[in-house]
Order: sequence, then structure tokens, then C-alpha cells
Amino acid sequence: MKNQLCSKLVKEYNANVKMYNDINKRVVRNKFEMSYLWKYKNDYPADWKRKAEMLSDDRSQMAVVKQNIIALKAKIRKCNAEHPQE
Repeated sequence: MKNQLCSKLVKEYNANVKMYNDINKRVVRNKFEMSYLWKYKNDYPADWKRKAEMLSDDRSQMAVVKQNIIALKAKIRKCNAEHPQE
């Protein structure tokens, strides 16, 4: 029972870490594109606004996933403490 529970938690943890890394790559890419568009900000306000919204959405998603990762890590530690390896 312990192995199944811990295995499930670890799989979920790994999936969340992968999701976090993907979102982080999007944030970096959006920040790079925004730095490129900075001098054309007044010429293309719609593009700038769209990029800014994408960046803030990605950052908020990243914060949620980060909290999920922290919670899963605590659950894994608790599972290991309650059911030590023999």
C-alpha cells in the first residue's frame, strides 16, 4: 500500500515539475520577445498588450504549479516518515 501511494505521489510530482519547466521556458521566451518589442511598443500596442497578458498568465500558472509541487513534496516526506523502509 505504501509503495503504491508513494509511487503515485512521485509520478504526480514529476508531472508537475515537467509542467513547471515548460511554463518557465514560455516565460523566458515571452520576456525575450518583449525586450525585443520594447522599442516598438508604441507602434504595436496590441502585440505588446498580448505579450504582457501572456506573460502574466504564465507567471500565475507557474505560481500555482509551484505551490502544488511544494504540497506534493510535503506529502511524499510525510508518507516516507509514516511508512519507513524496512
